[in-house]
Amino acid sequence: MVDQYSGYKQLTLVGCCSHLRSGFVDAAPQRLSQKSLAQKAIATCNEMFRLERSWLELSIQERQVKRNEELKQLMDKFFDLCRDKQGYLNLNLAKLSAIVLTMKKHLRMYS
Repeated sequence: MVDQYSGYKQLTLVGCCSHLRSGFVDAAPQRLSQKSLAQKAIATCNEMFRLERSWLELSIQERQVKRNEELKQLMDKFFDLCRDKQGYLNLNLAKLSAIVLTMKKHLRMYS
């Protein structure tokens, strides 16, 4: 399991939601509206992290079940947010959303 570094050829590529969240924080306008794509994306990532922390005491198999039941739905919501970028003037957010959708398969490796 690695991040998106292109030097890795023989390993499984997994998307990193922490780096993804950082990208939205960096791309967010200075005055962040609660309805903005950036704010919604950051809040969704925070919820994914909260869920993962709440499952720390579970077995690997139990965590996988939880990911399939709960995290998958949240990730679908996240991808829908990124797909719905029309009307956003911030070019950085539009680019980041496109990257998210391109990396969708890799970000889903755990769900």
